[in-house]
Amino acid sequence: MIFKRQKNYRYTPTKKPLSKKRIALYAIIAAVLFVIGFFSANPIMTLVGMFL
Repeated sequence: MIFKRQKNYRYTPTKKPLSKKRIALYAIIAAVLFVIGFFSANPIMTLVGMFL
């Protein structure tokens, strides 16, 4: 089990850039939804933007 965990820790650096890219994509999508909701003055869209 310990050797498997060490191998997983070695493979994690390759997975971290993908997770950072996903976080950036989610942040961009949330910002776009928030801007659309803000300009359309729709409270439902602003709530969706806040939750995302």
